Amino acid sequence: MSQMPPVTLVWLRRDLRVHHNQALAYARQQRGPVICLYMHHPQLATVPGSRFETAVGAAYWWLLHSLDQLRQQLSSMYIPLVLHRGELEHIFKRVLKYPLNISQWVWNRSYFPHQRHLDAEVEVLLRTHGISYKIFASSLLYDPELIKTQSQRVYNQFSPYYNKVKTLEVVVPDSNSCPESSSATRQFYQDYLRGLESESLVEWGLSTHQPSWTRRIRQEWEPGERAGLKAVARFVNSTQSAADYAGNRDKPAVNATSKLSPYLAFGEVSHHWVWQQMRSVAWGDNSEFLRQLTWREYSIYQLYHHPHMVTEEADTSSYGIAFRRDAAVATDFKAWCQGMTGYPLVDAGMRELYATGWMHNRVRMIVACFLTKNLLIHWLHGARWFHDTLVDACVANNLAGWQWIVKVMPYYRIFNPVLQSQKFDPEGVYIKTWVPELAHCSSITVHDPYQKILPSAKTGSSPRPSASQQHYPWPIVDYKLSRQRALQVYQSARQT
Repeated sequence: MSQMPPVTLVWLRRDLRVHHNQALAYARQQRGPVICLYMHHPQLATVPGSRFETAVGAAYWWLLHSLDQLRQQLSSMYIPLVLHRGELEHIFKRVLKYPLNISQWVWNRSYFPHQRHLDAEVEVLLRTHGISYKIFASSLLYDPELIKTQSQRVYNQFSPYYNKVKTLEVVVPDSNSCPESSSATRQFYQDYLRGLESESLVEWGLSTHQPSWTRRIRQEWEPGERAGLKAVARFVNSTQSAADYAGNRDKPAVNATSKLSPYLAFGEVSHHWVWQQMRSVAWGDNSEFLRQLTWREYSIYQLYHHPHMVTEEADTSSYGIAFRRDAAVATDFKAWCQGMTGYPLVDAGMRELYATGWMHNRVRMIVACFLTKNLLIHWLHGARWFHDTLVDACVANNLAGWQWIVKVMPYYRIFNPVLQSQKFDPEGVYIKTWVPELAHCSSITVHDPYQKILPSAKTGSSPRPSASQQHYPWPIVDYKLSRQRALQVYQSARQT
C-alpha cells in the first residue's frame, strides 16, 4: 500500500459534469490518480424530509443516463466512476477496503438539508480514519450564508434578495486549467483503477428496453453534460430565445424558454457557466433570464435557511389552511394528475408533464393554484407528484414554487384557467397539442368547451358536445363556487 501513489477521491452529487467542477479540477491538479464516487440512497425515497432529495421516477431515468454519459467522459480522462447504493457508513467501509492509498476526499458543497447532514457524517468518518478532505463552493453564484440584510437577517422576500445580489460581484472559479493525465497515471488506471469494485448502471436500472412511459421523454430530452452545454449555446445564440425571452416566456405554445432546468438540477451545467454565457451575449436586455436564474438560487437560499420546508407531513395543516379531508379528495387528485379536470389549460399542462417530464413554468403555477385553491387539496400531494414526474425535479425549486402559491402569493389571487389560456394561448395551440379531444374546437370555445367556467357563460344553455368532445370530462368543480370557498378558507387562515 505504501508504494502506491496517493489517490484523490471525488465525491459527486448533483454536480455531474467535468467542466466548471472545482472539486474535480482540484483532484486532477494533484497530478496523481483520481477516482469519482457516486452514492445512491434509495431508502431515503420513503423517509419524510429526505424523499425530495432522492431522484425517483422521471428524474431517476435522467440520473441514470447522465451518469452513463459522465462515466464515458471520465473514462477518457483515465478516471473511473464508482457506483454504490445503500447506507452512507456501509458504502464508506466498502470504499476504504479498496487496495488503494486514498489520501484525500474532495467534494462540492451541497445546500440541501439531508445532503448537509451527509456532509457532516462524512467529515466525522474521514477525521476518524485520518483522511484529509477539502470542500468547494462550486454550486451557486452566491453563498447563502453570506447574503444577509443590513441587520444580518435572512431575506424572506425575493425582490429585496434580488436587489441585494445584483450589487455583488460574481466570482467565476477557474476550474478548467487541468493538466493532462501523465503516462504513470494512465498506467495506474489500467493496472488498478479500471477494475475497481462498483455496481453497474444496469443493476441500477439503465436498460435499452426503457419503460413505455419514457418513450416521449426519450424523444424530448438528451441527458448529460454535452447535451447541457449544447442547450446553453443553442439558447444563447437563438435570436428568438434571447431577444424575445421576456415577451414570450409566458406563452406555453412558443418555444421561448431555455429548458435548461434539468441540466441545472443535476449540475450537468453550472450556474457560473450559464451566467457567464448570458452576460457575454449582446442582448438588448437579458435581465429577465438572469432574474429567473437568481430565483433558482433564491429557492436554494430559502431551503438552506429554512430546512423545515421539507419536513411537513401531508396529514397536517399548512399555515393554518383547512385543506379538504373528504372522501372525494383522492378522486379529484387523480383527475388532476391525469389531466382530466375539464379545465383545458390545466389538463394540457398535466398531460405535458406526464408525457415529457416537463411543464411550462407559467402552466406550473396555474395547475398548482388550481389544486391548492380550486380543489383545496394539500400542496404536498402536488409537490410529491411533481417530484415523481419532473425530469428537472429539484427539492428547493419544487418546494419553493408550491409554497409560493400557498403562502406567499396573495390569498385572493386565484388564477382563472380560462382567462389564463385566453391571454397566453389565445389560439389554443398548446391546449390542442396536449388535449386532442378539443382539436376541433374553435379558438373561442377551446378554452371553455362546455361554457361552464367563465362567469359570463352561465347564462343560456350549454352547447351539445360533439362525438370527439364527449370523451373530454366536464369540469370537476364549479369555478365560481370553488373560488369563493378558497377565499373563505385562505382568509380564515390569514386571520388566524
